Amino acid sequence: PSLVGSEMCIRDSSLANVGDVKNIGLPTLAVGSPDYSVVGCVNCGAISFLTLNSDGSLHSSSFVRDGSGALPPLSTNEFMGAAVAPVGDYNGDTVPDLVVGAPGYGSSGSFLLLLLNGSADIVSAVRYTENSLGLPPLGSGAGLGAAMATVPDGRGGPAGAILVGAPRADGRTNATRGLIMGAISDGTG
Repeated sequence: PSLVGSEMCIRDSSLANVGDVKNIGLPTLAVGSPDYSVVGCVNCGAISFLTLNSDGSLHSSSFVRDGSGALPPLSTNEFMGAAVAPVGDYNGDTVPDLVVGAPGYGSSGSFLLLLLNGSADIVSAVRYTENSLGLPPLGSGAGLGAAMATVPDGRGGPAGAILVGAPRADGRTNATRGLIMGAISDGTG
């Protein structure tokens, strides 16, 4: 178990260096805890943001769970935080942003694009599902968002593409399944 502030997480399963969120020259890590539960929302998930000093000690932390900021309502067994990946400064406000997997959402899973402010608070969140992305049906229990990674754009801007795992797409088990969810544009072409 890990302790962040006054919140206890049973199992932390994902970790990503988001970047210098607070613009103070220190890295902020996002730690996903997909089995975090609150009353009425079992295994809905949570994200801890840990800003580290240069010696690795904790500078500051914040905790995001169901009902936090602009985060959309979470559902039981959503497992938000199963995967996390940085996307750079997606919206041009100089603060790095993040994508977070929620493989238990709905019938086939989802991921969220979280836009952060300099305090690591979520100022905007967009949920992506197979339907909103225009994908063919992945099948019940596909686990969209179980794994995530980003591909750099090669110009120092935000991520060029998001890679999203759906390990049980089409009802397969132990199959290697991944989707390239498309380019993320920074508006410069």
